[in-house]
Order: sequence, then C-alpha cells, then structure tokens
Amino acid sequence: MTPGSENEGIFARFYYPAEGLGHYAAYKEWPLWLPHPECYNGLATVTKALPLPVWLKAKIIGIMWNTVHIPTVPSAKPIKKPHPFIMFSHGLGANRTMYSSISMDLASHGFFVMNIEHREQSACASFKPSSDGDGLEWIRHQALTQGSEEDYPVRVAQLDIRIKELSRGLDLVEQLNAGTPVVNVLDKGGKFDLTNFKGIIDLSKPVLMGHSFGGATTLVGLSKEPRFKAGALLDPWLFGLRETISQLPEEIDKPLLTINMEDFVTKEKSLAQLKAFLSSRSEVERVMCTIRGTVHYNQTDVPFATSRRMKPLGGSVSETGEHVSRQLNIAVLRLFLHRQLGLKEPRDCHDIVREYETLVEKIQWFDDRIV
Repeated sequence: MTPGSENEGIFARFYYPAEGLGHYAAYKEWPLWLPHPECYNGLATVTKALPLPVWLKAKIIGIMWNTVHIPTVPSAKPIKKPHPFIMFSHGLGANRTMYSSISMDLASHGFFVMNIEHREQSACASFKPSSDGDGLEWIRHQALTQGSEEDYPVRVAQLDIRIKELSRGLDLVEQLNAGTPVVNVLDKGGKFDLTNFKGIIDLSKPVLMGHSFGGATTLVGLSKEPRFKAGALLDPWLFGLRETISQLPEEIDKPLLTINMEDFVTKEKSLAQLKAFLSSRSEVERVMCTIRGTVHYNQTDVPFATSRRMKPLGGSVSETGEHVSRQLNIAVLRLFLHRQLGLKEPRDCHDIVREYETLVEKIQWFDDRIV
C-alpha cells in the first residue's frame, strides 16, 4: 500500500516467480486468505447462496474460511529476469486476495501479476492509512440491491474510480521497474526491499484482466488507458455498462479474450452483448469461449477454499469440478497471452483443451496457427 488516501494511493498484492525454497517448505509463512474478519461482513452482504440475516451469514463465513491460507511465501525474492505484466481487477465483493489460485498459476508460468484492491466500496472490505498516519481506517462494502435502479449510478461512479486506480497502478509498476524508491506503508520494518523489482517487470505489452465487475472494469480500462495492450474478461458482469456497452466494441482496438462460465452468462443473458466484440475491429484478435457446467465462482478461489460439505453454502457447486475448470481457464488464458506477447507456444495448453474439448464451447476461437 502506497501513502495517501484511497483517491491518491494504491493497494495491491503482487504474485511473481520467486527464488528460494518451494512454497510448501515455507508453509508457516503462508498468509491468510481473508486477511481480516471485516471481510466476512462484506462477503455476507454480497452472497445470495445463504438466505439468512447478514450477521449470521458473516458468522458462518468466518467458520468456513478463517483458517484458509494462501500457499505463497510473502516477500520472497523475485527471479531476476523480465516477466510479462498482468494487472487483475477483482469482482464485486471480492478483494486483492480472492483470486490467488489463478494469480499463482500465472506467476508459476513466468508472469508478474498485480491484483489491485479497489477502494471505492466494491471490495468486501478494504482500508487506507488514517489521517494522522499512525493507523488504518476501514473502507466497508457498500451494500445495495444488485442490479437495481439504485445500484446503477453507484456502479458507474465506481467504474470511473477503478479506471483511475488502474492508471495509478501502472504508474506504480513503472516506478518499481525503474528502481524509483517507493514507500509501502504496511511494511513498517522494511522487510522487503521494493528495489528488488527493478528491471524485472516487462511493461512492453501490459495486459489487463478482470473477473465479473472487474470484467467491466477491463473493458473500460482498455478503452481509456492506452498503456494496456490486450485484455482478458473472466465471466464479465456488464450491468454498470448498460448505457455505454454498445460503443465499446469499436472503441477498443486491442486483442480481447472472453471466458464465460455457463451458469452466469446464461442467467445474465449477456452473450449477445459480448458477441458484439467479436465482429468489430477485425484487425485485432478476438477470442471467446464458454466452459460448460461452470458457475461464476469457478474463476475465484472460493471452490478451493470451501470444503465439499460447505460448497452449497458458498454458492460454488458446479457440474464441472473446480480443478478441471481451473485447468481450462489457465490453458485458454495462456494460449491467448503467449500469442499476444510473442512467447513460445504452450503445447501443454493445447493438450488440456483437447482433453476436455466437450466442455469448451468455442464461440470464436484462435486461428489455424493456434488450434
């Protein structure tokens, strides 16, 4: 977290290829998945899977997830070579930690992933430095009836703030990559030297990626921030773009991947809007698929953090298992990323897609050089 208010600073978590012992050898250092009980209340206001009072849902969420850890080593020394850069925008009610599985997977394949935590009250809970500089102030989730008329202007305003956060995030990684001194207000003891990131973040073709509301953020970010060179949408929630979505297919002149989860894209009836991006801008690549038998949470950590018995309560029960869904998501993402960034073709990803080809509806696929 950099100094300043939520309108000035940046709060993010980085995932990157690291040196040293394997992460399982350092399990005692693994961070909590939900870093504070404040997150439970925010998640309780968002989840529709539990028809219970918010206070009771928060208590159940705490029981389910208060001991879940992320298998990563905090402040690990990065491998000293340039890593392609991805910025990730979280969904409504999520935060910087809830996409750790997909971020770790991408980092293990050589990517530098920055998970922005949006502090415009869409996260389950966030915080900022207090005005006196000696503590922290909580930014709690703004509870609204999702998809209501009251909800719409709030989401539009939040999208505007999110785009500014994305731009400040790019400014930050440019400073880190240049070796410019940056203050992390959460690292009081100076445990990690941020100059370790000097020269290892490849910013030649930054990629913007987002899930759900982060998918809508990605579309607006691609249209407004010229430094992003490609985008990936994970089951995008388009409600906040209701009045502008028709303009974006022509405004966005960058390669775009969309991976839909079958249950959500069907319920939201958003496929027709998303297909408009496939027929526009023929000079750039547009790829779209739907993974069958999947639900919205299959692109988050929720199915992995939830026991089989508790999955119905977490809303993460899916016909296609979470491990197969994750393999397919990562395979398609890597095929797209490697192609756009000029990296070596990942043959293992082809094998995964072929193995589960009956689960992948290829709405518009890669051209013959990739298939």
